[in-house]
Amino acid sequence: MLEGIDEDDIAFDELCSAFDDAVSRATDGSVGALTEVVEFGDALIERDDGSGSLDRLHIRYLQGLALLQRFDETRKADPDSDGEDRDRAIDAFREVRNALPPENPAGPEVALRLGMALAHRILQQDKTPPTDLTEAIDSLTAALDAAESFDPAMIRPARQRLGALFTVRFLRAGGDQDDRIRATAELDGLVADPASPQEIVDSAHLGLALLTLSGSAPADLRRGAEGLTSKVLDDLKNAYTLHDQASTDAVLHHLGAISARDNPFGAGVSLLQTLTRMTRNPAESSADDIRLLRDSLVEAQQDTTPDSLESGLLTSIRVTLETQLARLEGTEDWHSTEPMDSLVDILARHGDHPMESLTRDLLGAVATAPDSDSLLRGDVNRTLERLERALRELDDHPARSSALTKLTILAIKQAIDSKSPDSVIRIHGLLTESRERPGTSPRNDAILALLLGWTEAVRSRFDGDTDRTSAAIKLVQEAAERLPEDDELRPLLAPQIYAMLAQRYSMTRDLADLDAIVDLDRPSASAEGTDAPSTRADAAAAWMPRMLKVITALARGDRLSPARITELSAELDAALALVPAEDLASGGWDRLRGILDMLQASHDETGADFPSSGPRLAAFREAVQNFVHREVPVDPLLDWSHESAALLIGEAFASRNRERLDEGIALLTREYAKPSEFTHERLVMLGQLGLAFRMRNLIWRRAQDLDNAITRLEEARLFALREPGMPDAAPIFNQLGECYFARGDTHRRDQARAVAAGLDGLSARMKEVVIQTGASRALGAARHAEGEAAEVARWCVAAADHESAVRALELGRAMVLHSATVDADTPGLLRESGHPELAASWEEQVGRDQAAGLAGPIATARMPSTLRRDVLLAIEGTETEQRLLSPPPVAQIATALRQAGAAAMAYLVPHDDGAAGFAVVVSSDGSTGEIPLPGLSVSDGGPIGEFEDAQRDVQRTRSDEDDGQAKARWTKAAETLSDWAWPAAMGPLLDHLRSRGIRGVPRLVLAPVGRLGGVPWHAARRLVTGGLRYACQDAIISYAASARQFVDASGRGQRDWAKEPALVGVAGTSSLEDHLIWVEAEIAALERFYPGAGVGWPRQAVVRRLLPHKGGPGASLLHLSCHAVRTDPPLDSYLVLAGNTKLYVRDILRQAAQRPPDADGGLVVLAACASDLTETSQDEALTLATAFLAGGAAGAVGTRWPVADLPTALFMIMFHHYLNSGYPAPPTALRAAQLWMLDPDRELPEWVTGLLAGTEKRTDLETLDSWAAFTYQGR
Repeated sequence: MLEGIDEDDIAFDELCSAFDDAVSRATDGSVGALTEVVEFGDALIERDDGSGSLDRLHIRYLQGLALLQRFDETRKADPDSDGEDRDRAIDAFREVRNALPPENPAGPEVALRLGMALAHRILQQDKTPPTDLTEAIDSLTAALDAAESFDPAMIRPARQRLGALFTVRFLRAGGDQDDRIRATAELDGLVADPASPQEIVDSAHLGLALLTLSGSAPADLRRGAEGLTSKVLDDLKNAYTLHDQASTDAVLHHLGAISARDNPFGAGVSLLQTLTRMTRNPAESSADDIRLLRDSLVEAQQDTTPDSLESGLLTSIRVTLETQLARLEGTEDWHSTEPMDSLVDILARHGDHPMESLTRDLLGAVATAPDSDSLLRGDVNRTLERLERALRELDDHPARSSALTKLTILAIKQAIDSKSPDSVIRIHGLLTESRERPGTSPRNDAILALLLGWTEAVRSRFDGDTDRTSAAIKLVQEAAERLPEDDELRPLLAPQIYAMLAQRYSMTRDLADLDAIVDLDRPSASAEGTDAPSTRADAAAAWMPRMLKVITALARGDRLSPARITELSAELDAALALVPAEDLASGGWDRLRGILDMLQASHDETGADFPSSGPRLAAFREAVQNFVHREVPVDPLLDWSHESAALLIGEAFASRNRERLDEGIALLTREYAKPSEFTHERLVMLGQLGLAFRMRNLIWRRAQDLDNAITRLEEARLFALREPGMPDAAPIFNQLGECYFARGDTHRRDQARAVAAGLDGLSARMKEVVIQTGASRALGAARHAEGEAAEVARWCVAAADHESAVRALELGRAMVLHSATVDADTPGLLRESGHPELAASWEEQVGRDQAAGLAGPIATARMPSTLRRDVLLAIEGTETEQRLLSPPPVAQIATALRQAGAAAMAYLVPHDDGAAGFAVVVSSDGSTGEIPLPGLSVSDGGPIGEFEDAQRDVQRTRSDEDDGQAKARWTKAAETLSDWAWPAAMGPLLDHLRSRGIRGVPRLVLAPVGRLGGVPWHAARRLVTGGLRYACQDAIISYAASARQFVDASGRGQRDWAKEPALVGVAGTSSLEDHLIWVEAEIAALERFYPGAGVGWPRQAVVRRLLPHKGGPGASLLHLSCHAVRTDPPLDSYLVLAGNTKLYVRDILRQAAQRPPDADGGLVVLAACASDLTETSQDEALTLATAFLAGGAAGAVGTRWPVADLPTALFMIMFHHYLNSGYPAPPTALRAAQLWMLDPDRELPEWVTGLLAGTEKRTDLETLDSWAAFTYQGR
């Protein structure tokens, strides 16, 4: 307005009048008048001479009002006009406020104008200096108390602005909860005021909704861009989380209260309503909700600069929403990498920005499917590639762990389906890389360790590397160490280790792995006290151990009975009831029911066999059909086709159904034809195919089937020989030998091939026994070989290969005893062969139970060692293996015979399935031969069976009447057995010795096979002139569990029996029935030969120190007069010592491992009941007597049945009398004592006095039960 006018030409007074006039005219909102106020005011201020005549503050205040009014008028005409006038007004009000004294009454009015102007600017800007916010809030707060006196109409808009400012400071400047409370109070007041205009009420409702939504947002996140850090954005997921239903309802109420007709906020209200519903329950988000959010983001992105951070963030969220929408609608293309490519590209361009963490979270959401089934659709390899790419961009956070978990599951499933380890090898690298990242949280590290354990376990199934399985177990233990005690994954850890131990057993057949699973019956802590598991992990922790208990029992396979199978069926039912439906369908676990039903139908109290007719056959067939024809899920976790084929073959053989057998062979052939890197599975299938063809040959006698069987089994044999340590090779070798023997083609050298295959099978059996830690496991493994040694020996004899027959009988018998003996010799052999580390490890583990179980914390539980298998693999094919495992050659046996003064050793092999019995004889000159023994048969109704039954009756009787009847039956059975034994074996054997020119009284060492081991062959008798004559009257007869044990005992230096003797006498309990009343007299008499040797009534610990041990060779002669108890299994047989302490066979064998390997051997005399007898596992010949020999004794005297107290005392006195009076060889002294008992004119030495004197005149001393029980084994 002053353009063209020289201000100097206007008088000061005129300028003042012009200013006042402009102010007067400006009240009508004239932009011209408002401009004059501003310009005349500026001119007056320039004329101010500082004399005080000009009210500068009044002019500046009026200028501020004019500038604000001109700003409003300008914006009405041009909404896009800038805010210069408003900003100048703020400067004017600030100048006035700062110049006014605090008590000036104009102060509140100035503060009000300043606060309103600042609030307008703040609310119009995206970024606001915190100082402006504080100034505006402080100004309005100070003005509102006095506003009633100067401008009441401004109170309501001022409160609206103040509420908005508190809201902005809380939402955008990191305000505290006081700001939120003040904002809520101001906005609530506006809503409640009926005079508030609708637009103010709508704004208030929106503000209240935003305040409720953002109540839990971190303060740093609410400071704007300068507050954004990676830590803040890691907490973004909590920023808009509603923690209760009331908050959700409040937000939706405020948003719903905004006027729909006059809504000034457009689609923003609908967007917030959708966000609220999705935040409350994301699972309930509809496709329409997601589309609304996506479209809003698309619209918002149009206002951003391409390639900017804001645009990238919006793209990230949009891609995530589109992925979620596709999953919701089932249209997601898992082959497409476009969504992930977009996020990876954003990370490449903005990876160093704090928003990186959020973008990676979104990438994790896109990269992982909501369920594992989604991952399995389509091309699995492309899905793996997609996930691998995403994982390389993801940091250590839950999304990465989730993606890795699902990727690992996918890789394992792919490996099993494709029968190739490639996928798990790939994921193993990713997992290893992830675990090596710095800063991995303990829980994520635990998850990675668990996943790595899974991959290692699966890989070991392919390559048979038990070190991988052991590493897998260790990784699960590491996971247990790092997971919190209350973590939801913890219940899974023990079942995972159980499963891995079971898998390792399938690779090694080391029973320690099964024995280690000792707490299967203990429910997981999370499952105790609940009716149903709350999570899938809890469910797995409940059902997996029960299922594994059934599987491990089936894996053992021994000692199954109808009652035991019924128990397992109940256990399976309990497990199946806990398996979630999806796991039950994919795993097919209910198929185990068919296996148990089949076993139930094929077992009775006598054992297992294919049922041939009647209800059992019908039940067997029904069980197999139920298994085979069970519905298969679309995407099974386990493929049971192999098992189905094997069961079909078994059913067909039982029912003689050729069509069904052909079906089973065809199915098994198709399974084998599939590409597979499961080496062990392929070996087993080849073996089953060979068996199936042999079954078909047995039924229909087609030569082609036998040829096919041999072809498949030969392929399996070569397969096993290429893979050292391959389990389950032994039965394949044995079956191959049987097929060769059955074909018997001389042109193709079938007999020789049968022998070779049979010996390979027995060697494999020996390794299966030696690999076991502990005698009970060794015995469990040895039971699988029962009868095989005799069968192979028959093949050898048919081929006139007697040396191989000896080798077969040595390989397949007394394996447990040899395994115990091996322990002491192994360290030295390993050092000699260049394996000092293995030797040291062996010594460290001697005597330790390798399957102490998993009781206690999983992380620190000691797992069974694979050392024994490692040793066998290390010495495979070497001289050390030959020295450790191979039986002694015939030449070595002959040498031992000569050293012992024996003429020959004879293996007695019984009649079997139409083949006559025979003896294989090794003579002291090194020659071998066969003696046909057609009468050497074993049957339940024959002499041996009747004698065994009579023995059991004697043991069971309790009353005097029953005892008398049982003893009478026993006496008759024993006499019948002795009468049979002479023509069946002993007569022909002694005739053979005489035919070789052996004169005098020869010594003959017997190694009876199977049930022949219970026969007292030295008591075999025949009728001669003058009465009965027994074999012991014609020969010195001793026994051997095996030539190996005989050679070992003979190779030990013989100690002077009287050098360090020990006499142990334990009379037993105070019960007259159990008390050995003659023990004290016996021990007192024996002290004549061994002065001071009596050790009283020692306990077990004292007697163990008298055995060879780590510190010394033990007693030179150990005489034990006490009770002995024979049990099944024989390892639990024991001597009863003082205080009712027990010395078990297993204890003796365990101590054998610690004996000095080169120490001389002593003599053990067991004046104890049935101390040289076993009823089960006869080929193992595990008795107390043979256990002492394995423990380092040079010889052992034992008994085959209980003998009365007095005859025992008399026999022992005479045995020691002869031993110390010209018969230092124990077998000779024993024979002399037997002959003394048979002599009706017997007399005790003169030095025997007291109660014993004259007792030798009893006529019952010459009966079999008094003298024939005593036997000798050793050198």
